[in-house]
Amino acid sequence: MIDSYKNLTVNSIVEQLKEYLKSFKKISWKESTGSTNSDLISLTRDNNSKLPCLLGARHQYNGRGRNGKIWIDDCESTLMFSCAFNLSKSTKDLSILPIIIGIATCESLQKLSNKKDIGLKWPNDIYWKNKKLSGILIEIIKNNHIVIGIGINIDNNDKLSERIDQDITSWKQIVDSPISSNDFINIIKSLALSWLRSLILLEKYELSSIIRKFHKIDVLYGRTVTIESHDSKLNGIAYGINSKGHLVVKTLNDTHVVHLGNVSVKF
Repeated sequence: MIDSYKNLTVNSIVEQLKEYLKSFKKISWKESTGSTNSDLISLTRDNNSKLPCLLGARHQYNGRGRNGKIWIDDCESTLMFSCAFNLSKSTKDLSILPIIIGIATCESLQKLSNKKDIGLKWPNDIYWKNKKLSGILIEIIKNNHIVIGIGINIDNNDKLSERIDQDITSWKQIVDSPISSNDFINIIKSLALSWLRSLILLEKYELSSIIRKFHKIDVLYGRTVTIESHDSKLNGIAYGINSKGHLVVKTLNDTHVVHLGNVSVKF
């Protein structure tokens, strides 16, 4: 485990976050849990639960990714936490919401690292220099709640790349310096606040602005992609998103709109 993270006790993480996240009703951190997203989903089913709240864990033994994928937890070098928020009852179309959260996440990490080339691989992966840094899991609950979870590779990217046979980068590699305990706290508070601000401003976002911002961080645009969903496979060129936040893929004879599926690309 990274020494700076290891030296942060669960209590010290919570106390430091409470100083910055005044609007969060509850902040918790565990040594181990099944899934922070699952824990918060259970919490939101209680109508008396006070939101927003944040839950993190050093180790998740049943972490989940998009489309039912298992999140590979390297507790020695991964930062993982989730937040639960209320959604405005007036919010009708939530299809663009994952894109808004992805943009907010990218912009926060760009600011923290001073690296403008951190980008978003549709719909929920954060990339830097064609390598994956982070994955986001967004789950919308029926009673006007949303849970957002994230896992960020902090160190040991070579080890993790071997385990999952995928090019992985790390926060340490991006900032090119040792990771301090303050860095951990800054990442958590910055992302939590960026998600909260995005949801507060949800009704005020202009669609054209969202699409324009996405285009700036879109790592797939103009690349040949393969989308696999159930028993079907589609090969084509990625051309950004439509008004619903769905991926637009052009083939030789047609234009396709993709709203789910596993997207692979050779960089």
